Amino acid sequence: MSMFSAIFCSRVIFDVAERARWITRLAMTTIFGQLQVDFIGKRKFAAVCSSLLIIVGLCGAVYRGKNLFDIDFNGGTSVEVMFKQPVPIEDVRDKLIEGLGDYDPSVVEVKVENHPLETVYKVDTAITGEIDLDNLERVVGADISGLTLVKQGIERSLPGHGFNKEDLEWEDLQSETGQVKTRVSLAAAESTEEVRNALTEGMSSFEPVVEAIDPTDGKSQNFDVSLTLDGVRILQHELMRIFADNLKKGRVDFEQPVVRDESAAGAAIERPLPAPSLLAFNGNDLTLLAQADAESAGDEAGEVVVDSEAETTSGEPATDKVPAVARTTSQTTLTFDENLNKRAVMNSLQQAAQTVGLAGVPIRDRDLNTEDEGKSWTVTLRADVQQFGTILAELKNTVESSPVWLSSNKIGGKVAGDTRNKAVAALVACLMGIVFYIWIRFQRVHFGLAAVVALIHDVLITVGMLALSFWLADIFGFLLIQKFKINLPIIAAFLTIMGYSLNDTIVVFDRVREVRGKSPEITKEMINRSINQTFARTVLTSLTTLIVVLILYVLGGESIHGFAYALVVGIIVGTYSSIFVASPALLWMTSDPEPTRKSRRERVTA
Repeated sequence: MSMFSAIFCSRVIFDVAERARWITRLAMTTIFGQLQVDFIGKRKFAAVCSSLLIIVGLCGAVYRGKNLFDIDFNGGTSVEVMFKQPVPIEDVRDKLIEGLGDYDPSVVEVKVENHPLETVYKVDTAITGEIDLDNLERVVGADISGLTLVKQGIERSLPGHGFNKEDLEWEDLQSETGQVKTRVSLAAAESTEEVRNALTEGMSSFEPVVEAIDPTDGKSQNFDVSLTLDGVRILQHELMRIFADNLKKGRVDFEQPVVRDESAAGAAIERPLPAPSLLAFNGNDLTLLAQADAESAGDEAGEVVVDSEAETTSGEPATDKVPAVARTTSQTTLTFDENLNKRAVMNSLQQAAQTVGLAGVPIRDRDLNTEDEGKSWTVTLRADVQQFGTILAELKNTVESSPVWLSSNKIGGKVAGDTRNKAVAALVACLMGIVFYIWIRFQRVHFGLAAVVALIHDVLITVGMLALSFWLADIFGFLLIQKFKINLPIIAAFLTIMGYSLNDTIVVFDRVREVRGKSPEITKEMINRSINQTFARTVLTSLTTLIVVLILYVLGGESIHGFAYALVVGIIVGTYSSIFVASPALLWMTSDPEPTRKSRRERVTA
């Protein structure tokens, strides 16, 4: 559309104005006049300046390491939180850094219809759910060793799936990376999936990761078990701890559930009770539930002795069986005060089911549907009306005593890795496409390679300035510089920068082609003349674009602030590189060594 409006629309408007005699003369102000600057002569100084900027920036990037990247590329957890009263973003950011500094938090304001400004924020953290030995006590809320936690959880979960404790053997806790991890041997194990299902059902709160060691035909007796915790729950718990009563509480109404479908058999399915959830969130408290039978709990240091009459967080005694899950499908409609995403609603339902001892009721993604923006949800569960009503009553109690979580998302390591690979692939594909196009356009590959050198230069300096923003924010905060991180919008900014820079570079290269004519060589004088002739055009187009981007940077809001910052840096650097990087690179690539040039002259003379 931009090219269409530039070629067609502007021509039509100009033609109409000229025919109507609205324009009688066309004059343009000369800004730079007839320049005769030796730009190529300054290439060595420019090369030193560019090298210093790139080196300093890359040192900053290495220092920041993984913290330079947002959760899009590192993995982590994100939650949208709502305050009762407006709170400046600076205060929110300061409290998050104070309370969650180890998790590298970042915050942006979210504008929500019918809510005042500075009341809704999106908080991103590096919380992945991995439980470290160093902070296990803080996360779990009890003095318990990592090995004890793993042993007790597994010993409770496996018997219900046909495994005996006598078949269970242990190796020492693996803690090189600080993660709770141990190796388990099960002589009776038939398949990895069998063990994974047993552990997943019994330790669902910890999201166990099971890896088979040296499997043969899909079977193995040795498994590495790593514990993770739902990162969303950890972050929500930490936000409640940091902001206490400043967060707005939720509200939910529901219709009485009705039976939607019932099989002819009508029989109930009774299954062994999965191990009670080791962690349950109840209001602002993180409570450790019953974990081991009295006979399996010891008096050794670090172990937790639990009475067999342990109660759940709802106050009811823990039972030996899951209440019968009937082959009945019940349905209801939940209505919230705010628009919530599916993940937030599903987390709340799962939490309520676990709290009332109905962890065996499956709550899946397909069980929730909304026809509006997330205020009303139709929920269909495999439970009878009485069970569903118990879950809904606990849901209402939990939601109305807990803050509003408008949305919650977790990005795992695999997804983050895929995102990284796709981002790199996009940049590489862009560079290769540019080389191919310019090669075809100018009939020499040197033009394409010189342009790519300039583009790589632009991206490296932009990355460096993003890394250095960690320190620049404290010095030049009045320029709205923040501690930026690389995320998906900034990858889009890199691709946009390539486009702007390439546009300026092609203008110069096209003039070089015209000035060269039929000459077999490209000389320093030709390139200097081409740059001088196109300099005014380059500066004017870059300035107009820069003005728009600066407005976006100042007034665009928090959500695109990093994107606009990258564009500001990229446009300035791209204009510079089309003159002081791309053109000298072209001269260097197309220049023949002096001996070759002399031999060519001798052959022509002969």
